[in-house]
This record gives sequence, structure tokens and C-alpha cells, in this order.
Amino acid sequence: MRYRLLLYRIRKKPFYAIAFVLVCLILTSFFHFDYFSVFDSEAIYQGLDFQNALSRMITPAEIFSSKVKQKSNGAELITSSLYKKLANTELSQLNWRFSNAFENSKIEGTSNYIDMYKEMRQKKHIYDPRITLSVYLDMIKSQIKENSCEIPFSWEDWVDLSPLNAFLEEGTDVNCLQFLSSNSINLDYDYKSSDLSSKHLKISHCLDKSEYLLTENAKYRNEKLLPGFNFDQRIDEKSDFIGKVYNGKSYLLSYAPVPSYIYFWGDNGKYYRVKPYQSTSMMGNGMFESFRERSTYDGFDPVSVMSSLSDEYFIKNVNSFSEVFSSSGDSLLNIQEDKFIFDPQVQYKDLFSKADDELSEQDIKFKNSLQYSMDIDPNSIDKHFKEVNIKFPTTYRGHKLTENGGHYDARFFSGFITEMPESEATFHSPEYIIKGKDAKKNEVDSPISRRTIILSHLLHTVLTAAFHNGLLMFPAHGSLLGWYFTSTSFPWDSDGDVQMPISDLVEFCHLFNNSMIVQNPRYGTAKVFIDCSSTLTHRGKENGSNNIDARVVDVDSGLFVDITGLSVSGESLTSAELKKLRRWVPNELLDTYPTNKRTTRKKNHWNPKAPKNLHKEEKPEEVIIDKIVEAEIFEIHKENHIYNCRNKHFYTLQQLSPLRLTLFEGAPTFVAANKESLRAQLITEYSSKSVERDAWEQYVFSKPLRMWLNADDIYQACQSILDTESSNLFSKGKFKPNNIKGSRVLKAYHKEEANIIATMIQNSAYQITKDPPLKIDEPKPLRLNLIEYLYYSRNYTSIHAKEMDMYYPGWEWSYPGVNDYANIPSSKKDLLNFMLEDHPPAKMSLFDYLVFAETEGELDI
Repeated sequence: MRYRLLLYRIRKKPFYAIAFVLVCLILTSFFHFDYFSVFDSEAIYQGLDFQNALSRMITPAEIFSSKVKQKSNGAELITSSLYKKLANTELSQLNWRFSNAFENSKIEGTSNYIDMYKEMRQKKHIYDPRITLSVYLDMIKSQIKENSCEIPFSWEDWVDLSPLNAFLEEGTDVNCLQFLSSNSINLDYDYKSSDLSSKHLKISHCLDKSEYLLTENAKYRNEKLLPGFNFDQRIDEKSDFIGKVYNGKSYLLSYAPVPSYIYFWGDNGKYYRVKPYQSTSMMGNGMFESFRERSTYDGFDPVSVMSSLSDEYFIKNVNSFSEVFSSSGDSLLNIQEDKFIFDPQVQYKDLFSKADDELSEQDIKFKNSLQYSMDIDPNSIDKHFKEVNIKFPTTYRGHKLTENGGHYDARFFSGFITEMPESEATFHSPEYIIKGKDAKKNEVDSPISRRTIILSHLLHTVLTAAFHNGLLMFPAHGSLLGWYFTSTSFPWDSDGDVQMPISDLVEFCHLFNNSMIVQNPRYGTAKVFIDCSSTLTHRGKENGSNNIDARVVDVDSGLFVDITGLSVSGESLTSAELKKLRRWVPNELLDTYPTNKRTTRKKNHWNPKAPKNLHKEEKPEEVIIDKIVEAEIFEIHKENHIYNCRNKHFYTLQQLSPLRLTLFEGAPTFVAANKESLRAQLITEYSSKSVERDAWEQYVFSKPLRMWLNADDIYQACQSILDTESSNLFSKGKFKPNNIKGSRVLKAYHKEEANIIATMIQNSAYQITKDPPLKIDEPKPLRLNLIEYLYYSRNYTSIHAKEMDMYYPGWEWSYPGVNDYANIPSSKKDLLNFMLEDHPPAKMSLFDYLVFAETEGELDI
């Protein structure tokens, strides 16, 4: 009524409208004047006397105004100004940190470079992924013309084996016994120097060079490039971490089998698949020479070679979700119930009905794996995945290690991220120059940057592969919580987690197990190896050794993403677990669920789908009780749509479905469409405060910046703002300004948010430009460069903020006061179409980062 009355008065007396407009103009001009009278940005910039043109382009003038920082919306004003500056397309021409393209994709040079490279490869292990990709893609191009999809393969071409060079020089020949003894490995067996290494092979997994040269594998190796020790798998005993690096590199060189397939990923969900076969390296099998003959040499450029491949030879899966969503025009997707039930004899009936001679090699391996899983006793299953087991705690170069190896795959381990780049055993860019132990510490390179880059590209690659093959895969656990805040991983994450309905997981393994996926070269040189467990038919926790169903491993570092399948199972819910699902299951189930029933065997858990004779050696009464209890629970879970992974995380169909399309690390994926369902997944696993906490680990969440700020960096910023000795803004207790918990600085951050953000921007800008006017006292190296991080994540966090406000109203981290200057779709339809487009990972390529960071930013572009 009041609204209608106002309109009536305006029509009758236009004076009201004129007065209203004048008041708005006065208020607007007042706030406009109040803001812009605070400072003159031009005067500020001139007064700073910047020596680097980039300084002005990335540094908001607002950070130098005390009046702006004292305003109630000071953080908004400063952040909006920074966003505007980062939207400047000219930045990519001035500094390596500001480019979404793969800047170092091409090697310029002359034919003399080829001769030098060939000569070096005969003497030692060197690795440049751009050369490998160019040569292999060119080989594929020639094979297409010959209607062939098989190519020779050697791990020497695909991984950095340069740490082994330390054992190739004259006088450094180390045999198995010497290696094992010198790397802190406790040998609990008698290994005499006079023994042949083959005598202890089953325990040590190592052959001396003289004996290895007699094996079948040796014919594919250059004798000059073999160390004195040759491992056929991971060392079971614990050792120092450097020893584990050499162990993994030796295994890849001497014994590692070739991938089942190599998938070269292109644009728009298309890929080219080739079948590799064991061979010498490309330097000895003719591939390198053929590349030289076929190409008019102007360098090595995998992006160019990939773009020259004819589109008609790429595979485009007709089941790709991009086709599904494009057709429906809706971002929602319901999960079918049968995706959570897996019976291999039904789902792969045709496979089991055919003889091996009617099947491909891939199908035979897959069928045999399923049969093995169905036949094996659950209690006798060994742990499938092998991490890096080091002696811990231990020291390295005078300090204690902070990592224990549990987040690295043993085969591809290249050293701890936290020890890079100082460690002599790690991966580097081809331009890296080995420095002495006493060399000045690199203040540009950051372990946090390395890890977040690797995980971003790792997740982007596997999520893209699953999505475009029509297989449901979505972030879980910590990765889902990271998505909730920013649509990217937490900067402190050591790995990633995704989940799949069991039927899609099994098909994913059918397609990709033991295969390598090569990232689209437009985004970088990442390669991931897919490893699936051989016990996919077992869906309970059992002996607890195989909670992970599959693993996606970064070939360069050994970091990984874990995949777990969700399925109906006979795994019993405890009373506490059932209570967490009380809002998602029928009330009567809470009273009738057999939580008090347990199998009489504490170690053996029966699989209701297993063959009848599987437990024939057990006592009959035990088997009967097992079958009754677990079969009963299986049916209860099936009827009530209760699913779990093998680590006993339980969900209901209502919590998971329908799904909604979203982006995670720039790749298309899914999350629960219902706000209550989404929050329930996180709150059930963590706590009711998990989605509201703005301090986790060593980080504090900044709402205006939409990113996690490192607590050490916050503390450093406070040194020029507060008297930290007397201030009550820090939590009580002895303070060590190194690896500070976010909760310790949270109060100070909230009190001085604008000041702290301004100082951190200034510190970040100084680290990039080294411009004297930006220097504050003696700044310590930043754990996380705010400007660099925000440049790459800002578009994705902007999209995320839009989707959360659109689909999940009341999102805790909405901050509409900030203008992010992002061209974000405003309608649901446009947002859907945007998400279906190809997008780069949310971080720069690792190769670019290494090239620039390891030269301390001297190679500015």
C-alpha cells in the first residue's frame, strides 16, 4: 500500500520525484567526494617515484592512504582497485607472473642445438618435456598417415632421471649393497659383499649392474646411463628420503612397465590415444632422427605440433557431459540408483561371455583384474598403493623434515616439495643452474606455489578426462570444502580427493588403468598416471589396507589425487554414523537398524557378491552369521539408498543427487545441487563450523580477496602496523613467527583488515618488481604472493561467487561490496555455457613457474 501511495503522490506532485532524485545525487556526490577527496592517486604515484613501470600497474594508490585504510569499507576499496589493475591485459607483456598462456612452450634455436642435445643424451640423463612432446606428437602425426596407433616408448623420455647422474661419473659406481648401506636402510638379513645381488633380489629388489645387463630389460637401455644399482620396485625398508628418490628413478629407468595407453589431450574434450610398446629411448629408436628429417627445424613446439594434428583422428566420446548439458540446457543432473551397485557378471556380461582371443589386450587385463578381485579372500589382500616410507623424524642439511612421505607415490617420487629447490634430488627446469650448498636462498621460489600448481593441473587433467567420457567424478572431503570457499584447493592441501559412483569408477578403470594422460600442451607439460586397485569388487573396509580405489599420480613429482568409489555395501553403520544420517533416512530405520549386530570374525568381512566356495576353510557357524548379518545390511542399504566408500564415509542418494555442474580448479565437475545436502556432506565429515571457519591450519580466509592468506605473511604485515609485543590482538602464548596457526592472527586480521591487506599487497608488489618505494623495512620472503595468486584465481573465484549467490543463497562468504571487474555471465544459461567451455587450470604451468622462479625472476617477459 505504501508503495502504491508513493507512486500516486509522484504522479500528482512531480516535486516528490525531483526531490528524491536530488537527494540521491547529493548523497552520491557526497560519498564520491568523500572517497576521492581522501587522496589524489596521481599525486601519490608521482610522489613514490617508481623505477619500474609495472609497479604502478599492479599497486593500488589506495594502499598508501591512511584515510582509505581507516574507512569502514577500506578493504573493499583497496581490493576493488587491485582487481581493476589485475584486469589490465597489458600485464602479460611486462612480467612472467601475469599470463594465462604457456609462455615457454617453444625452444628456439638452430640445428646445432639438436647436435648438442644428442651428444648430451649419450652421456647423462637430461629432460626437457617440450622436446619429448614435440617428438612424440610428430611421431603420432606420421603414424596416422600409416594408419597405425602404436608408438615406441621409454620412461627415459618422460621423466627427469637426472638425479642418477651422480652415479654415472667415473669413480662413483655404487652397487646394491653399497647403496642400501649408505642410505640409512636397516638390513635385517645377511648381505655379504661377496654375494651376488640376485641372491637377495626378493628382499632388496635390487640387481647390480653386471647382473642387470643379463636381463631382458637391459636390451632397451644404454649401458652408459645405468647406475651400479637397478631396482625392480620400491624398497620395502624405510630409508632417508634421498635414497627413496634414487630408488624411484632407478625403477623407472630399469624395470617400470610401459603404460597401457597414452592419452594426448586436446581441445573441447577430444583426445588421441596410442598404444606404447617397450623400446629404447627416442635417441636410440629412430624417433628423434625422424623428427629432424620431417620437420624444417625452427625449434621444438608441442603446441604447434598438436594443433597440426588433423581433428578427424581425435576421439570425442559421444557420452561426454558437454553434449548432455548442451542438449538439456539445464545445469542439473540426477544420479541413477543403479550407478551405486556393481555386479561384474551383470555390468560386464558380454566381457565375461567371450574368450580371450575375442577381446582386446585392454579388455583381457580388465576382465582378469575383476576375476582376481572376486576370487581373493578379503583378509588376504595386501595394500595396493605404495607411498614413500622414510625414517621419521629425520633431518636434512641441518634442519628437521616437515613431510613424512605419505602423500607421494613411491615410483614417481622426486623429493619433498618443502625441500625444493635446494635439494640436489628434485625436479628442475632445463634452465636451472646447480648451485652450491652455501648459495643464497631463492626468495622467489615457494614450496606452497609448487604444490598448489601441481595439484591444480593434476585435478584439472583428471576431472576433464572423466567429464568428457561421461563418467561422474566430483570433489570430496577436503577438496569439496576447498571448493565451497573458492572453487580451488586449499593452499595447504597435500593431495586431492574425488569420488565416483562405483559403476562409473569401474568403467574409468576399464578405460584408463595403468595409462598416462598427457595434458593439453596449451596449458603446460603435466602428465598423470592412473593406477586402479585390483580389488574393486570389495566394498567394505575389511582389513583397512585398501580404502583408496584408484590414484591419479603426477609423473613429475609423485603427488596424487585419491579416488574412492561410492556403493551399496554390507558395511555396518555404527550408532554414531547412523545418527549423522538421521535427517536423510526414514525415522523407522533409526529404530530398526541392526547397529548391535556384528560379524563374529573381527578380521574377515564377507562379500555378499563373492563366490560361494570362498570361505570353505572357515567354520560353518561363523560363515552363516557373517552372511546373515552382512546380507541383511546390504539389503537395508540398498532399499534406503545408503552408500559408502571403503573408508566408511556414508551418504544417502538424497545428499548426493541431483548434481549441479560447476568448476573446480578450472575443470568441469559436479557438486550437490541442494544447499542443505551440500552443507550436510561437509558438516557430517568435519563439524557444524567447517563451512563458517575463516581460520584453518596456517591460513586466514579473506572475504574481500576471496583467498586464503598465509598467517606468517599476515604476521609479517603486522610488524609495520602494530606493536606485536604489547598488542592484545594476537592469541596468548609463546609466539614463534614461523608456521603460525591462522587462529593466532585472526583477531588482528579482523581488526586491521584494510591495513593488513594494503601491506600484503605492497610486500607482494615489492617481491615482483623490487622497486625501492615499495620496500617496507626488511621484508621476509612471502609464503604466498598475494598479487600473483589472485591474478590466476580471480576469474574462477568471481565465477564461484556468482554461482553461490545464484544457487546457494545465504552463502557465508558472499561479499557484494567488492567490484572484481570480471566479465561474469549474469544468467543461468550463460553461466552454464561458460562452464562448458575449455578453461585453463587455475594456476600457471609448473614448467613456466620453474623456468622463471629458479632464475629468481630474471627472465621477465
